[in-house]
Amino acid sequence: MLLLWSVLLFLTGGLAVFLFLAQDLPFAEEYHRYNRVRKDAAALGHVVVYSRHHVRHDGSLRSAQPHPAWKTLVEPAAPPAAEALRVVFVHGFDVGLTQSIAEGNHLARLLRQWTEQKGAGPALEFHTFSWRSDFGPAEHLRALKAAAAQSGALAEYLARLAQPPAGGGPAPRVVVITHGLGALLALEALQKTGEGAPPLEALVMVQPAVRRIDLSRGTYEVVTGDAVSNVDYTGQYFGVLGRARLVLATCSSTDTEVAQFFAPEPELSDEIPRSPKSTVALGTPYYSSTEAEVFPPNFRLIDLSPGRYLDMVMPAHGSLFDGGGRRAFWSLWQRVLRQAEGS
Repeated sequence: MLLLWSVLLFLTGGLAVFLFLAQDLPFAEEYHRYNRVRKDAAALGHVVVYSRHHVRHDGSLRSAQPHPAWKTLVEPAAPPAAEALRVVFVHGFDVGLTQSIAEGNHLARLLRQWTEQKGAGPALEFHTFSWRSDFGPAEHLRALKAAAAQSGALAEYLARLAQPPAGGGPAPRVVVITHGLGALLALEALQKTGEGAPPLEALVMVQPAVRRIDLSRGTYEVVTGDAVSNVDYTGQYFGVLGRARLVLATCSSTDTEVAQFFAPEPELSDEIPRSPKSTVALGTPYYSSTEAEVFPPNFRLIDLSPGRYLDMVMPAHGSLFDGGGRRAFWSLWQRVLRQAEGS
């Protein structure tokens, strides 16, 4: 009997230990990955900052805003060269802290490799701005609110990076690269920097989750009963694009995720007509024979839909670093380097 009780006690203890470890295994794996990507970032000289402490679970800004507006997670390895390009990566929707660092590490390696291939390319100082966007794959409205809430922190960080040297000399050149909803965060931040801020060297928006009508200027037709009238509009970020010397954005008909951010809304009233493209994301191709739109002269919208650039198709929203998405981004980066060389 004693032997039987001993065996039962041993099995019960073993089962308890197994269940305890099974619950903690995902956390342990995530913690291990988090430590690994942080070490990789430090080895790459990749600076990581975050603004997650500002935002509640509903996506709103905390009333008692902590200071500073952003916090540094991985410090810079060494002071950059004065002529270095300061590249700031702003990730997209539903990306956690660990994943944002991993994406930044990968992008830092790619950009340095591509820049070194040119032989005389500029030195790169790489930064990732990690913001709270990971509320869940279906929480688009919450993430939109959070992007606007954290834009002030990004504005402050960009202003710091663009400060001229204390001893005099030209302001550092800053390039901002966004993915998905990170574009909205960057545009809101640029709107907060003010007219006197040094312009960005370039703003590159890959599959931006931003409405077309917010970046363009033009007219659209409104049909009310039997009457047709033209309505002029200027997008809320149209003037903001002028705060970068070069603005590049991609779109692709195969990207269905970006369109979910601006699902069509029902008409509030027959007396309040809406633009047909008021819910169309910039990252989704849109053509209309009854509407006219123009973008600022420094802006280029590059359609990567199948059949337009067969060697650079971006097959899915998450493919920024794989296959066709990487080839497409390589082409965009060459344009940024040419812009930097000419400035």
